[in-house]
Amino acid sequence: MIQLNSIIRPVLLLLLLAPLPAAAGDSAVQILSESGNCPGCMLDGADLAGRNLAGADLSGASLRGADLRRTILYKAVLRNADLRGARLVDASLGQADLSGARLEGVSMPRARLARSKLAGASFANASLPQANLAGADLTRADFSHADLAGGLLTNAVLEKADLTGTSLREATLRQLDFSVVDSLAGADCRSALLYKARFAGLLLRGVRFDGADLESADFTGADLRSSSLAGAQLGGALLKDADLRGADLRNARIKSARLKGARLEQARLSRAQLGGNLVGMDFSGADLRYANFSGANLKDARFVDAELERALFPEANLYAADFTGANLKNASFVKANLKNAVFEGSDLEGAVFRQARGLDGSLEEMAKRQED
Repeated sequence: MIQLNSIIRPVLLLLLLAPLPAAAGDSAVQILSESGNCPGCMLDGADLAGRNLAGADLSGASLRGADLRRTILYKAVLRNADLRGARLVDASLGQADLSGARLEGVSMPRARLARSKLAGASFANASLPQANLAGADLTRADFSHADLAGGLLTNAVLEKADLTGTSLREATLRQLDFSVVDSLAGADCRSALLYKARFAGLLLRGVRFDGADLESADFTGADLRSSSLAGAQLGGALLKDADLRGADLRNARIKSARLKGARLEQARLSRAQLGGNLVGMDFSGADLRYANFSGANLKDARFVDAELERALFPEANLYAADFTGANLKNASFVKANLKNAVFEGSDLEGAVFRQARGLDGSLEEMAKRQED
């Protein structure tokens, strides 16, 4: 006959050694209040508004729908915590560890997340307008379709971050390296401060940069086809080998931008300001109405079938430039160098050639009549 003690004792031992289940409900809140920590706790819907939980360990905790308004979570550990549906307005999360945390769809206007750890966290569809993410680690974080309009992200780490469809409108993004992100497709960067930001080699089709400050930004080899840069500041920008075919650059300031190897065919450049070294650039089929090329070096440039009505070329170097089939109505070539330039089939109605150099034949006669 089997002794009962020989069965009961091992069972009791196993029960004693087994991990305790995570605290839940009011008991979890009590544990948190007494110890300041509650890793793995069930705190769904808990009222923690206004509490000082600085440095608290809440790793792996479930805080779905919890009230964390005005709660101080400075340097708190929230690794892999579930914060979906939590109320986080005015919560302080500076330097908090939210690595792997779930915050999809949360609303955190003016969120204080400076220097926080957000590696692998999910903020998809979250609303974080005017958030402070300066120096935050966003490595592999998911901010797809999130609202970061007006946010501060200086010195943030963006390695493999997903910014698909993210609103970065009017955000401060100076000198950030976007070339390491997983995706920026469909992002809204209108009126953002992007001075010296890096976008080298990125697929940027459909991204909106209207009115953005892109001074000295690096777009080397980037695919900007059909993207919008209307009114953008691109002075000193590096656009070497960038593909801008069909891009919207109306009213953009591109003077002193480096465009060697860039593709600008069919681009919309009406009223754009272009200058500097544009040797051999191909503007074929582009909309360049009212564009300003004052003093630009356009030697061997191609403007085949381009729209150049009222375009300005004063003092520009247009040696051997090709204007075949271009619309040049009322364009101005005052003091320009037009030696060996080709105007076959172009519309020169009202074009001005006063003091232009290198003219021959009918164009020379036209220039003389204008000077008289």
